Amino acid sequence: MRAAGPHAYAVSGRGRERLALIAGGGPGAMVISARLDGKGPYRLRIDTGSPEVVLGRSLARELGLATLAGGETGGFVGEVPVRFDYAVLDSLTLGTTTLARFPVAISDHPALASDAGIRGTLGLEALRRFRFCLDAPGGALWLEPLPAAADTGRAAKAAADTTRPAWAPDGAVTHRVPVLLRGTHLLVAYGHVNGGPDRPFLLDTGSPGIGLSAPMSTLAEAVITVDTTQSHTGTSAAGEV
Repeated sequence: MRAAGPHAYAVSGRGRERLALIAGGGPGAMVISARLDGKGPYRLRIDTGSPEVVLGRSLARELGLATLAGGETGGFVGEVPVRFDYAVLDSLTLGTTTLARFPVAISDHPALASDAGIRGTLGLEALRRFRFCLDAPGGALWLEPLPAAADTGRAAKAAADTTRPAWAPDGAVTHRVPVLLRGTHLLVAYGHVNGGPDRPFLLDTGSPGIGLSAPMSTLAEAVITVDTTQSHTGTSAAGEV
């Protein structure tokens, strides 16, 4: 982060965008088109369960990024850990809005290796610079500017909280659900299944195709009978299941 300077993630441009989700990321994946350092466009998969923007190694070379050895490991949706190195990206442009000079992770993950496929992921550290909406039915990622830093008064905060965003037109039914930010990137909301008690649920767009994943204890509280003879194996944010 120090290599990016004191003004990392500075936002310029319109700041208000409707970006179409594009096909090509697999079932349930949310993918957008973005320009990196003035080049592209490239396909990035939206992953709110990731703290940062992650680029494939081949794309980092294509952009000529100077890579800093990180040695850290991580994975996508609980898969086998892969090495992360780091670099500083000068700009990421979404529509007419640009995020300037911020750190990105560089990964050798095979899912990011194809020159014609997904080249990276767009994580929460970039998305939280906006008021954003993942509109799956409408096929779009919406971005709106955050309230100005000077608007710190109670009245200004209340106005920002109640302003109807562009993705919720007049007459639309909307619901306000409090979300907790745990650590750098974990979005947690409380809810219940059937008549069970409130439990914390992780919001993760990096698990495409999964509507709800819950432990057996939560399903038991909701009086849901599970047919264990019809079990399947796969991966979750916690690993193999």
